[in-house]
Order: sequence, then C-alpha cells, then structure tokens
Amino acid sequence: MDWLVDELPQESMLNTAFWKWLIPQLYKKYPNDDMALDFSVSSAPQVELSKDGAKAFAGADMTIIVKTNNGSVPVACLSMVGVCFIVLV
Repeated sequence: MDWLVDELPQESMLNTAFWKWLIPQLYKKYPNDDMALDFSVSSAPQVELSKDGAKAFAGADMTIIVKTNNGSVPVACLSMVGVCFIVLV
C-alpha cells in the first residue's frame, strides 16, 4: 500500500519554509519549495490473539519529498511501527 500526501488543510506545512527553524539545512538547500509525504507499508500486519484481547502491529515508512523544478527529491525517510491493543472485557 502506498499513499502520497501532497495536500493538507494547512498547506504551509508542506513547504520547506514551514520547517526553516526545525531543519535549517533543508530550507537552505531547498528554499520555499513544496513538499510531499509518501507513506508505504513496509511489512504485512501481524495480529496476536489472546484470551484477554488482541494486538496488531504494522510497519510503515514515511519518505519526505521536496518538489523542485527538476523533479521530486527524497530527502528523508522515517520507519515506524504502529501498535493497536484491543482489550476484551
């Protein structure tokens, strides 16, 4: 599964100027360029069942992309694991 986020209600978050104070090198190299976030599932979800409930794990990668005049440039990638607990009462 792959999901590209290039529009948000607060559009300024997807511009390098928004990140200027947090990641100054990004703004310095790509001043005022638009960005996108590319989410992709990196592994199949795993589910563990027990008498008390269930746990689900899913791995995902988020790639930060800067849109330049010459095309799209991936500048960072974050790997994440999401965990969901369902407790049966």
